[in-house]
Amino acid sequence: MLRAAVSTLAVSVALLAPVEAQAKALARAPGKAKKAAPVPDLGFPSAAELRARAEELVKASGGNRTAGREGGARAYAWLLAEARKLKGWEVEEQSFTPDLKFAREGFARIYSGADPKDFNESPAFVRQRRQLEALNGLVDLLKDKTGHNLILRKKGSQAERASQPLVLTAHYDTIAARLEPLAYFPDAKAPGGDDNASGVVALLSIASVLGELKPARPVELVFTDCGEQFYLGAHAYAERLRKSGATADDITLEMIGYDGTSSNQVNDPRYA
Repeated sequence: MLRAAVSTLAVSVALLAPVEAQAKALARAPGKAKKAAPVPDLGFPSAAELRARAEELVKASGGNRTAGREGGARAYAWLLAEARKLKGWEVEEQSFTPDLKFAREGFARIYSGADPKDFNESPAFVRQRRQLEALNGLVDLLKDKTGHNLILRKKGSQAERASQPLVLTAHYDTIAARLEPLAYFPDAKAPGGDDNASGVVALLSIASVLGELKPARPVELVFTDCGEQFYLGAHAYAERLRKSGATADDITLEMIGYDGTSSNQVNDPRYA
């Protein structure tokens, strides 16, 4: 499934400019559709190769990629080294201060704007209060920490579309959790094979096979930090994009290695 996802996404990006050009031609001359160009063979990695690369990331980080911890820093260093091997991409490092207020408010919205002090002592409210307290504790792990996003950028050929990037994102951090009652364990093993090494290696593979791509619009591949804390790495990237006046289309790669056949897989420590 992971290889299929990589293939589909890469072909979609590779064919973006031809498809747009064809659509414009059809608008000018309806009824004179040209035969679609064949899908190019871009040399996708095999399923075994994708799995091996995911295992490299897990090994490099020591089995834990919690944001703000040593494993997260080791994962970022591995990503940076892999990115610098790629051809055809500009590599940018984005450091940011995590917006803890944004994360707390985001988690609170899950509970209809509630704060832990808003709950009474009924069993259902006690459970929800403890869940929100656990989520706020997860956010507090980032106090006085710096987040690190990694951006691969390719310029587009059309100057008028310079502020309209196509963005693909994947968070690289992990967190060990217990669901009932909800609790987080930042120093426990959390290899994150599916969540979200699958998205990370897919994005690296897309970058590799599309290195010679000459897109009409800019393409940015973004590996985000602090994804488990209400997507704070993605938030930092999006805020910078917003302030620049750019308008982006985004595809997020999240747990794309899950085959959908077993709910247990999501909670298996080999994957979660």
